Amino acid sequence: MQCQYCGRSVNDDSLFCPSCGKRIEKESIISEKTEKKKKIRTKPKEQKKAKKGKVILISGVTVIALCASLWVILFLIHKFNTRQIGISGLSNIEIGQRYNEAVSFFENGDYEKAIDLLNTVPEEYIWYSKIQSTKQEIVETYINIICNRINSCLEEGKYDEALLIIEDVANTIISFDIYNQKYYNDIITQYCDSVFPEVDSFVNSERFADALECLEYVSLVVKDTSFYNKKKENVLSSFKQNCLSKAEVFLKQGKYDEAISALQSFGVKITNDKEVTGKINEITNTRKNIEKEQILNEIEKYETDGNYEGGIKYINNKIGSYRNDGDISKKLNNLKDKYRSKILADAEEAFNLSGYLSAIDVLSSSKEILPNDVTITQKINDYKTYAPVSIKNFKVTASSGYGFQDSASDPRGEIAVDAIKLSSYVEFYLAGDYSKFTAKLDPVAYFSTNEYQGVQLRILADDIEAYKSPTITYKTDNLDVSVNIKNADYLTFELIYVGGSKFSDYWSADPILIYDAFVTKQ
Repeated sequence: MQCQYCGRSVNDDSLFCPSCGKRIEKESIISEKTEKKKKIRTKPKEQKKAKKGKVILISGVTVIALCASLWVILFLIHKFNTRQIGISGLSNIEIGQRYNEAVSFFENGDYEKAIDLLNTVPEEYIWYSKIQSTKQEIVETYINIICNRINSCLEEGKYDEALLIIEDVANTIISFDIYNQKYYNDIITQYCDSVFPEVDSFVNSERFADALECLEYVSLVVKDTSFYNKKKENVLSSFKQNCLSKAEVFLKQGKYDEAISALQSFGVKITNDKEVTGKINEITNTRKNIEKEQILNEIEKYETDGNYEGGIKYINNKIGSYRNDGDISKKLNNLKDKYRSKILADAEEAFNLSGYLSAIDVLSSSKEILPNDVTITQKINDYKTYAPVSIKNFKVTASSGYGFQDSASDPRGEIAVDAIKLSSYVEFYLAGDYSKFTAKLDPVAYFSTNEYQGVQLRILADDIEAYKSPTITYKTDNLDVSVNIKNADYLTFELIYVGGSKFSDYWSADPILIYDAFVTKQ
């Protein structure tokens, strides 16, 4: 306990303070003891509460710190994975994916794709050495497989396959020397030695195309032409001499086409050989001259026999390469002229005997021989002017008691087309272009002869009577009329009665029908 005066510590049993000598009040001591007891009783609870709060605070701070640390770690991992490496543009995570994909290709035996993927990894990659180690393993495995394949081909004598493997590997992404150049050339030599005997065999049996085909295959396998160029030259030389020899044999036999064909078989392989091309041209010209002479002789026979049509057909079938030949073109034109003259004469004869239609038929038959011939086409048009022209197409200059009908029935039930119903007279203007008139005459259905015995039709050409019909009654059959009208300017039809005295010559006569009325140039 303490002295309430000087504050020095004193024993609990002391009545006086040994420092200041004053009497120590017991009540203070008792009070102090009581206070101490209270403090002693309350301290554990307060301490327990304080301790619990402190633990909670520490736990919260720890959790926050851990979360912050985890976020920072995740952020750093993400940043590391997505960071682009060097100038490749690839991130760490993309490189990792490529690596896994390359391993998968490697396990599936696709070595080139695996190596190709690993070659895209930049040197700045953190695990680049691991990538290189894996790539080296793949390359060594791939090389070992290729070497085994090449050796296997060589053991079986398949030199071409071995060479193709080497050429194929040389163009891949792996760059390495499988064999030195001398060994590679040795393989080529062995390959050529295995092929050339077969080439010689083809040449000996005159199978030059097969021999060249073998050498063409060699050129696909061996890139260095020095190994087979001389052999190819020898084969081509033998082939050429063989073709020239065959051509000479055919020429002696007069077989020009066969000679040219023999030379052209060489031209298929060598298109610019001057000697062969010159020989082909020489044979072609010789054959052409001989054939031309034969053609001219044959044409002469056709012309002598007067068979101009046959001569023209013969030339047209043979003309081909002679299309621009002056001699044959001259002969052809001469035959055409003679044929044209003959066909025109035949047409005129047909016209005089049978009319314009026969003449047109004759001229039309020449179209096959002389298509689009201007002279013949014009002559056909001239003959067409002789075609009948309906009288109804001309101008009526004077008339009384007439009418046109598209059709009419006569008493016998026949149909009359383009009919003129005439009961008096009618005059047409022809302008002197026609020399013949044709028509049919028939009484109308109601024809009667109460006042006279019948009617007659007069046809006048420029007021001169050119025709007078017999008496027409209701019993009269159709009459065919054909009249020479002498290229008259005017053509007149008059109807007159027969017998009786009550009417004028042509007044009030019963009508008749004039149908199929045409004028023609004779």
